[in-house]
Amino acid sequence: MQKEQNRDYHLWKSFKEGDVDAFYRLYDENVEALYSFGICFSKDSDFVKDCIHDLFLDLYKYRSTLSETDSVQFYML
Repeated sequence: MQKEQNRDYHLWKSFKEGDVDAFYRLYDENVEALYSFGICFSKDSDFVKDCIHDLFLDLYKYRSTLSETDSVQFYML
């Protein structure tokens, strides 16, 4: 668990510093969990996908002001 938290911390930090590859990795590693979480609140699949898209747009837009975290998935949920 500690190893994964450490990896998440470094990935998040890289993303916040503008690393586009880190942004893509964050998406790839979390999109399924975010979808599963969102579909519990709305059965409209397209709406959930749009919400995830909006989340990642906002994350990218405000990346320099986001808080530090060692649990990226928890932060996004």
